[in-house]
Amino acid sequence: MKNENYTEEIKNRIWDLGEGAVFTASDFSDVASTNVINTTFSRLLEKGMIRRIFHGVYEYPKYSPFLKEYLSA
Repeated sequence: MKNENYTEEIKNRIWDLGEGAVFTASDFSDVASTNVINTTFSRLLEKGMIRRIFHGVYEYPKYSPFLKEYLSA
């Protein structure tokens, strides 16, 4: 139950950063442990809500209506 609260907090903070934001697990170290953060990132990756740029660095992709696709970081 506690991990679900952490998951929601991490997810909400990512959305608050806005589309096009780039982040790492250390940006959320005040919210939860590294394991919880990485598990949350994995779940969001599986759902396609975030993308991995390279090992340990993620982005909340920005969609371009003009190009009709997500932009690269």
